[in-house]
Amino acid sequence: MKNLKKYVHDFCSWLKAKKKRFELEKLRQHKHLGLILGICGLVIAFAIGSVLLPSPSSKAKIAALQVITLADNVQNYYRAKPNFWGLETSSALKNGIFPADMNVNGIALNALGKPALIGSGENGDMVTPGTQGFDVVYKDLSRTHCVFLLSFPFSQEQTLALSQISLNNGVNDSVSFSWGGEPSLLPKPEIAKKYCAKSNTIIWHFE
Repeated sequence: MKNLKKYVHDFCSWLKAKKKRFELEKLRQHKHLGLILGICGLVIAFAIGSVLLPSPSSKAKIAALQVITLADNVQNYYRAKPNFWGLETSSALKNGIFPADMNVNGIALNALGKPALIGSGENGDMVTPGTQGFDVVYKDLSRTHCVFLLSFPFSQEQTLALSQISLNNGVNDSVSFSWGGEPSLLPKPEIAKKYCAKSNTIIWHFE
């Protein structure tokens, strides 16, 4: 009888130890699973964020293409008119030349959130009858965005009406980039870096 009790006691102890080891192993597995799921969640969140949130370079690319959109819209609006007389930022906003995504509560901003002007010269003055062409102006550009926009590789079709780009970096005299000139229009990034400073204004001149 004593042997039976001892056998039952040993068997029950073995079962308890087995159960405890099983629970510990299960707990470890849950911890590992939780860690894996946590890592997966972070990876997925990062991936979604990378897709949904525009990067600085993608915003700058949109801003560059907005220059061409504005130029095209001006050309289309004034196609039946003898010149661009009267064109300036406020009239361009009123007449829908600025697309909706650039008209922020009546203020013209590019994709970088920086001021965008249309008209004549750096301040977007009204185009007068004797003025040739018009200008699209971006102000308060960082050095990085200045280099990107100044050297942006527009297609030949996109630059048919583009005759000159001027840069005012607030430090040196204004620099003009023209076809066949020095410096040449649409310079390489390494060339653009020589001219861009901390705060820059770029003027695209179209005819």
